[in-house]
Amino acid sequence: MVLNQCCSETPLKILFQQHREAKDFLRDRLSAGPVNSADIIDEARQEGIAKRTLDRAKKDLRIKSRKQRGSPDGTWVWELPPKGERWQPS
Repeated sequence: MVLNQCCSETPLKILFQQHREAKDFLRDRLSAGPVNSADIIDEARQEGIAKRTLDRAKKDLRIKSRKQRGSPDGTWVWELPPKGERWQPS
């Protein structure tokens, strides 16, 4: 009985929760505009979000990657797509 109570979270449920948290993190972090991709990856890691989970969330949200204009070292930034191109849950 105790085992059932402590293990009520199924692996699939945990994965969905982690994915949702990664999407929330990205929406929050990118809401003000483009952000250096290395900074996002580091911050996500500090929040306990795995790189692969972050990549899946990035794909689902249709986040764009591009080289930052005027950057001498070719820094990459991530940004949310325009509102009309954003994925909307049904």
